[in-house]
Amino acid sequence: MANLSEDNGEETPLQVRLNGVATFIGMVGLSVAGVVLGVLAIRYFTGHTKNPDGTVQFRAGTTGLKQGFMGAIRILTIALLLCLRDFHWP
Repeated sequence: MANLSEDNGEETPLQVRLNGVATFIGMVGLSVAGVVLGVLAIRYFTGHTKNPDGTVQFRAGTTGLKQGFMGAIRILTIALLLCLRDFHWP
């Protein structure tokens, strides 16, 4: 009975399997975030995204550096939030 209550540091087969599933889910989540980042960046820089008033957000040659930078920051924020959802916080 004393052997059952001791923690010898070894992982049980269930823990090993659950760690594998968690790793797989994390990889899928990061892959989805990467795809979303790519799609949003392509849509933004090709002029397919619009403001709420219907105007195009990015026009090559006419959009200022600050506006382009802020659009890129918005895209990175969305992708980062998708990545952070996959991590388990205590």
